[in-house]
Amino acid sequence: MIYKLIWKSSKLQFIFFLCFAFFFLSVFFFIVSLLEGYGNFITENLFINSFHINADKKDGRLFSKEEIIELKNKIDIQNISSILPHSSSQALIRNNDYYTGANIFGFDYKTGDSPVEKYMVNGDFAYGDVVAGIGFKKVLGLETGDYVEFSNIEEKMSFRVSGFFETGIYDIDYYTIFMDINDFNVFFLLPDGFKNVGISLNKLKNTKKIAAELRNNFQIYNFSTVYESNRALISALNMEKLISLIISAIILMLFFGNIWLFFVSKINYQKKEFAYVIADGTPRKTLVNKFYVFFLTSFTGVYISSSIISYILINLLDGKISIPAEIYFVDKLHLKFDNYFFVYLTCIFLVFNLIIYFMFKSYFNKIDIEKELR
Repeated sequence: MIYKLIWKSSKLQFIFFLCFAFFFLSVFFFIVSLLEGYGNFITENLFINSFHINADKKDGRLFSKEEIIELKNKIDIQNISSILPHSSSQALIRNNDYYTGANIFGFDYKTGDSPVEKYMVNGDFAYGDVVAGIGFKKVLGLETGDYVEFSNIEEKMSFRVSGFFETGIYDIDYYTIFMDINDFNVFFLLPDGFKNVGISLNKLKNTKKIAAELRNNFQIYNFSTVYESNRALISALNMEKLISLIISAIILMLFFGNIWLFFVSKINYQKKEFAYVIADGTPRKTLVNKFYVFFLTSFTGVYISSSIISYILINLLDGKISIPAEIYFVDKLHLKFDNYFFVYLTCIFLVFNLIIYFMFKSYFNKIDIEKELR
């Protein structure tokens, strides 16, 4: 009888609130997963001068091949997927009447530790040639086998483009060219050696811990993490996520407030019937519990279903939807269900549910039976 009193006059309104809650929660899960997926994809693939951990010498000198071998032998490789010595600088690239700036990234082709192998879209590695980001096909009209002119302050040289790579990150695909370290040193008039050593990890979450261990064990080198090298980007992502968390909490609070007002309006509409129920011997506590269970069951079902469906859709759509790279600096939507946000939202949900319980309790305790039945 108690459920009928509230349900008989509010079916459509209540269904509307449930649908709105489902839509609201699904949208927030999607927005936060977009931020989490974008941040995760960027930090995993910013390997150019922004490896998970990047090492250079404090005195500014180059790493010799012997020093790199010694470094590799002394580093615990349990949590490390690859160690790649490299150098980088900038140059002006020309193809016929088209010019553009480029980041030139030099490494040893013969080591087999290729940072672009998994990103190759066509062409092949060839000693003495270069591999360009896919964006150069559009910017300079390049094709595999074309020769392009490289210019720095002191040198001009031509190199053959033997292939193209695509990472999905706009800044890399449109501005980066790879060449063998020997050609790099000749072109930039450098002695043999490497400016940096890039360290990639099996798990991104271990970055800060391993960087601290490396600093303690190799005090003659500087070690910087991907978070430190891209502090502005990481800070912006974290700020966006924080704002999303705050907005979600505020909107959730307003939503629960509206739900409470909705219930109160329906209870007020049926207040005399509830007064009869209480007068008939039903304890007020029973009314409170039944209303709360009705409320909790409905919205817990919505919360769980929206979480599950969002999780499924996020995993299905991850990396599948193409977008203009110039807008978001990646060519596809990268989504990752944020477990921390789920826990955060669950905590907020439980707190608000508890508040609603005490509001129900306070409301029913204040019903004046004599006044209502007079």
